Amino acid sequence: MKGRFPRTTAEFLEQGRIVVMRCDNGHTNWIRPEHMVQRLGPEFDLYDGFAELQDTFPCDRCGAERQEITFHNLERERFVKVSFEQALNYALEARAFARARDEARLPPDQRGKLRTTVGRYRKFGRR
Repeated sequence: MKGRFPRTTAEFLEQGRIVVMRCDNGHTNWIRPEHMVQRLGPEFDLYDGFAELQDTFPCDRCGAERQEITFHNLERERFVKVSFEQALNYALEARAFARARDEARLPPDQRGKLRTTVGRYRKFGRR
């Protein structure tokens, strides 16, 4: 693993994570990690290639090209006590996901130049 949480398709497969996609028409689709490994390769970084991931899998029902993506951990329990390190890992993973999602929404020429404030980017310039 490159860091504290799974980033590549092979690591998602090993740890039982799934990718959930929702289109604007309300359709929900789950992508199996085996299909991601087969289509994108085992070393594809899902956070760095977030925009490419959105373009690769269209909606199965209506054919919408871009969908909202979330990463889901099937083994994570909610509302239970966790150690400090686990809490830190969950927070780092959530921050990395939010950054990847926000960068994918930017035009291609501005990706990689995302300025963050408190967890999110400002849409309307400086305060």
